[in-house]
Amino acid sequence: MIERVKETIEKYRMIEKGEKVVCGYSGGSDSTFLFIALRELGYSISLAYMNHMLREDSEREEEFVRKLAGKFGLELYMERMPVKKYAEERKLSLEEAARNLRYEFFERARKYFHADKVALGHNLDDLVETFFMRLLRGSGFGLSSIPPVRGCIVRPLIEIRREEIIKYLKEKNIPFYKDPSNQDTKFLRNRLRLEILPFLERNFPNLYESVKRSVENLRDIEEAMEELVDTGRIKRRKNFIKIDGDYFYNLPQPLKFLMLKRALSLIDRERGLKRIHIKEIEKKKEITLSGVSIHPGKDIIIYEELPSYHEMEVEVPGIYEFNGWMITLKKGKKEKGFECFSLEDIEFPVKIRMWREGDRMVPFGMKEEKKLQDIFVDEKVPRPIRRMIPIIEDSKGILVVGNIKRAERGRVRNNEECLLIKVEEKDA
Repeated sequence: MIERVKETIEKYRMIEKGEKVVCGYSGGSDSTFLFIALRELGYSISLAYMNHMLREDSEREEEFVRKLAGKFGLELYMERMPVKKYAEERKLSLEEAARNLRYEFFERARKYFHADKVALGHNLDDLVETFFMRLLRGSGFGLSSIPPVRGCIVRPLIEIRREEIIKYLKEKNIPFYKDPSNQDTKFLRNRLRLEILPFLERNFPNLYESVKRSVENLRDIEEAMEELVDTGRIKRRKNFIKIDGDYFYNLPQPLKFLMLKRALSLIDRERGLKRIHIKEIEKKKEITLSGVSIHPGKDIIIYEELPSYHEMEVEVPGIYEFNGWMITLKKGKKEKGFECFSLEDIEFPVKIRMWREGDRMVPFGMKEEKKLQDIFVDEKVPRPIRRMIPIIEDSKGILVVGNIKRAERGRVRNNEECLLIKVEEKDA
């Protein structure tokens, strides 16, 4: 059994020599065997346990985890997460909420231990169950099921059956925690596990190997198609991701799906994406998916949460980061790449702030005031991004709106001293 785990690790190049690994641990059979196997293979490991606070026995489970980690002398990183509250606040299913929180938790644990990889205990049964769940729900690309490797997440048990894992632990007298909710057939996964798949396996003895081969084939097809997508058209910023609309809207629908999936994977939110979502985006309808909003306009904007309003008074000279933008302020002669304002027309202090409803300015080259709302519309600035763009102003009013517009006032005459402002968008 341990040797088979080693073969899977080598087959998918999951863990390189000398890398540190944090194991996602729940106390159950799979995650227990996972850390036992990696320990036997000589890897440097630690454990990470997240209490979902969903079951009455969660405290007993937590205590079991503490004791077993201590018995094996392994470091344990642990958090309690109110999954139900998180799901209600974001209008997610419990399954989606738990999954989102788990992956965020694993990343915190990885950083805490300065680990290179996060190993999870998904096995071949999990892969087959997920395949059928997605098949019954009408998934397309999602049938490629659970990947053996995704980023720093690895699954060394993905080719081993659950029954083999339980048999090994019992033979070695290694205890594990039994989650009582795994017997509740109101959940689709449990109905598949306890009723439907046993029936299918009795009639098709090679069921699990056949599905495994199908999943591998589907994954190969999906990876080949992904090569057709120009990922350079996806730009990640601090608060959002932008996909080039001119490119995206001209793709065939399957490649639109893959491109959006690739963009969502940058923030680990690609699960749950379906073809119906692509049709909605083609109609320029904003959708919410797995806790993120996707805003289709001239470009496709993906954002998790809009920043709350804030502003700050700044010194000149200085360089400041604001909502993912870099603002450089200094005094001097007119300089290429900077907006230049005559110091005679500037009334300090200078502030950087977010857009407010009703903001107005006289744009460069114009005589009349104009609402910033109308400027944003004219410049085709997506609604979510408007709240992120920095507004630079002095005591008299707005000087610069991001890298979009500057004010008419403050024109520099001859070679006079001026206030220099540069606003640059910063990659994440």
